[in-house]
Amino acid sequence: MSVQTSSSQDNMETLRGKYRLGRLCILVVLALSAVQTLLISLGVDMVLVFSSFAPYLLVLYGRLFTGKLPPQYYEGEDMATLEFLPGGFLIGTIALAVFLLLLYLLVWFFSKNEEGNWMLFGLVLYAVDAVIMLVLFGIQWPLLLHYVLHGIVIGALASATSSGIRLRQILRARRRATTQPPKHSSYLEDE
Repeated sequence: MSVQTSSSQDNMETLRGKYRLGRLCILVVLALSAVQTLLISLGVDMVLVFSSFAPYLLVLYGRLFTGKLPPQYYEGEDMATLEFLPGGFLIGTIALAVFLLLLYLLVWFFSKNEEGNWMLFGLVLYAVDAVIMLVLFGIQWPLLLHYVLHGIVIGALASATSSGIRLRQILRARRRATTQPPKHSSYLEDE
């Protein structure tokens, strides 16, 4: 019996380790995405690995359509003839990028209870981000590293989601086992 308990504890620790790795991935994605969003908002065009691509694109396109990018982004166009959107559009794209970052923060914060639902939401959020990158840019050599790293993070989040679901099942089974009355009561035998 103690060997089975030890094995069960090892299994629980393995599941918890995978889950913690998933939460760490969410935190890294959040931190790097926040830095990247801040940089592009300030005019520094840099894509950081492991970051979410959608907030970067939102702010980049906001800057592009409001004329806030350097002239080389508008190659072959006469800057005087271009019509740009008002500055409120850029503010809106930055707000939407911050909203996406807040979703990652919510995933990280609410996933601390080791249940798979929030981790699943983070997995879907990051997978959609990868699909957006693939659909908009296709497979390009400069983005290959980003695709590979997105795949690694998606794998870690899928493992964390699965681990969270399994942990919840194990904990529920243990609670049921401790709260159910015994099938055979020794109380009745004493009478």
